[in-house]
Amino acid sequence: MARQRTGQRSGPADTAPPPPRVLLVCADRPRRDRLTQTLTRNGVAHRHVASALAARDELSRGPFDLLILDTDTHNDAPLRLAEELRDRDPAPAVVLLAGRATLDLATAAMRCGAIDLIEDDADPGEARHRLERALRRGIRAREAQQRVARLTRICKHLSHTRQEISSQIGTMCDDLVNAYAEMSDQIDRLAVSCEFTSLIRQELDVESLLRTVLEFVLARVGSTNAAIFLPDSGGDYSLGAYVNYDRSGEDAELLLEHMADTLPDRLEEARDVVIMRTQRDIESRLELDAHWLADQTLAVLPCRNEGECLGLIALYRSDTHPFDEAAVTVMQIVAETFGSQLGRVIRIHHRHQPKNNWSAFDDGDDATGGLDLAA
Repeated sequence: MARQRTGQRSGPADTAPPPPRVLLVCADRPRRDRLTQTLTRNGVAHRHVASALAARDELSRGPFDLLILDTDTHNDAPLRLAEELRDRDPAPAVVLLAGRATLDLATAAMRCGAIDLIEDDADPGEARHRLERALRRGIRAREAQQRVARLTRICKHLSHTRQEISSQIGTMCDDLVNAYAEMSDQIDRLAVSCEFTSLIRQELDVESLLRTVLEFVLARVGSTNAAIFLPDSGGDYSLGAYVNYDRSGEDAELLLEHMADTLPDRLEEARDVVIMRTQRDIESRLELDAHWLADQTLAVLPCRNEGECLGLIALYRSDTHPFDEAAVTVMQIVAETFGSQLGRVIRIHHRHQPKNNWSAFDDGDDATGGLDLAA
């Protein structure tokens, strides 16, 4: 979990930043105990109450960086509380807990400003990572509010001296613009992430999952060739699903076969989306195999879960239409969320076997059901 930051000073009167504050609102004792153990184990001080009413009392005494709300209360009090806090400045990051997430609950979570929805059956490591990420976001919101307060004090001081105003106004405006731009980007990213998560969360059939992922990517990135490659029990990758946008059938078939043999060897260890916008970029990555993708721009999305690559998504089209930064952001969200969902599907389909016998997709299972999304 996020810990107290040190080494940052904004003025002679400033001291070390306060430790993160977390409020857990949960009436279910076993669930509350599990979360309390997770928070305590990671050195995060927190308070817990059993109801939204008690939470309001705690919030009136001081700000919190993270609010964890149990939604299984047979009423909408937790959601109404989250909605009330949405317009606070700074607003705490809100994470909802649910025994089972539904589309209606996910929609309500987005409307009330929650940044995540965690189910009881979520993997403990994944749940801990998501709570850490939410806490970091709450801390950043508090720090951003502190920066704005500091800038306000500077403005009042500069109002007494015209010369000082003219010398520092540029820096002040840049800080404000960057703060609001960052906030806008975070909101946009959260909206895309919530939409994609709600689409694939219930997809436990691999064929439907791959189809949904490709449809979402094409809707967000625009017309492009796309392919998903999945590993078998031997570690070899094969084509799981694809969309052919602008190539002949024979050419597409040869290229996809070559990509299945080449891309995993070169890029499955990558920790982030790999963007190759020019032929020179492709040659630096693929070397002698680059000629297969002449005059193309290529993006490869390693989809990882718990450090393991469970699939690769390749997007490629003419280099006259390279992928912009908005498309790259969508790819990052897709890679992270799709990897998590693949891990969940694998756990469900192999839950009766010892973990050391698990593999991504067995050769004989025909995981994609013969899926062919060729345009």
